[in-house]
Amino acid sequence: MATTRLLGTSDIPAEHWRAAQLIDRTPFIASTFEPRAQASYCMYVPKQHYELPSITSRKLPLIVTIHGSGRRAERARESLVSLADRTGSAILAPLFPTGVGGDPNEAHNYKFLAYRGIRYDLILLAMLDEVAARWPGVATEKVFLVGFSGGGQFALRFFYLHPQRISAVSVGAPGVVTRLDPVVEWPRGIQGVGDVFGGLEVNVDKLKEVQHVQLIVGGDDVENVGGGLLQWLRMRNAMSDPLSQAVGSFQLPNRKEALESLYHEFLGAGIPSSFVVVDGVAHENMKVLPSIIEFLEPFLT
Repeated sequence: MATTRLLGTSDIPAEHWRAAQLIDRTPFIASTFEPRAQASYCMYVPKQHYELPSITSRKLPLIVTIHGSGRRAERARESLVSLADRTGSAILAPLFPTGVGGDPNEAHNYKFLAYRGIRYDLILLAMLDEVAARWPGVATEKVFLVGFSGGGQFALRFFYLHPQRISAVSVGAPGVVTRLDPVVEWPRGIQGVGDVFGGLEVNVDKLKEVQHVQLIVGGDDVENVGGGLLQWLRMRNAMSDPLSQAVGSFQLPNRKEALESLYHEFLGAGIPSSFVVVDGVAHENMKVLPSIIEFLEPFLT
C-alpha cells in the first residue's frame, strides 16, 4: 500500500493552517516510527509567531516537555503555553503509553529509553524529524528539554545519549538517577551503555557543550522513592524489566539527595549545571514550574 505523504505548513496555504490543525494547539499525532510503542505527540505552535523560514525570519525555538508517570502530556504542554507565547517558541509534548511490549502492567518503559527492543530515544528523534517536515519554521536540530519525575528520568538519560540535540535541559526530581559513573551498570550508572544502545556511548566532552543543565527538586521531596508499592513489588518478584534493572534490591536515596549527588558529579566533570531547591515544596511539578520557566526563558529570547 502506498504511503501518504506528510503535509505540512509549506504545502498548505497559511489561511488554512488552523483548519488543518497545524497552528496553536494540535491534536495528538500518532508516531509511525515504532508501532509497538503506540507513541504519539501534540504540539503548540503560536500563530502570532510562526512563519515559514526565510532570509529575514528566525525559526521558533522548540521546547520538548516529557510527561511523568501519570502520562499527562497535554497538561505538560499547557503549563508552558504562556512561556511559548512570550518568547515565540513552539512546544512538543510526546505521549508514551503504559502496557506496551507484551507486558500489560509495565509503566516505566520510556523512562529508561530502551525497553524490550523499543528505543524511546529514537522515537523522540523521529518525532523531531516529523516536526521539521510539518513545521519547517520550527528549529529541531537543538531543543530545550524539560522533564519532571518520570520525565526527569527520560530527560537525564536522553541528555547523556544525545547532547548534540540539546541546547539546555531541566531535569526535575527523577526517582531513579543515572549517575555519571563508568563503573556502575546502566541504568544506575553509565557502564555498558553501548551494549544497550547499539554502540552509543556517553561522551562527557559533548555533555559539556550543552549550554546549561538545571537539576531541580522540591526542598521537601525527601520521601522514599516508590514508597510501599516498590516494597510490595519486590516481595512478589513482580517488578517490570526496566524497574528491576534500575532498582533491584538497592535502597534508593530520596530525590533531593540523589540529585544533589549528581550535581557534584557534574561539577567535577565540568558540565555547566545548577542545583535548584524549591523550599517548602514536596514532589509537586506545578510548584517547581515557575523556577523551570525562569531557567528556560533567557535561552528562548
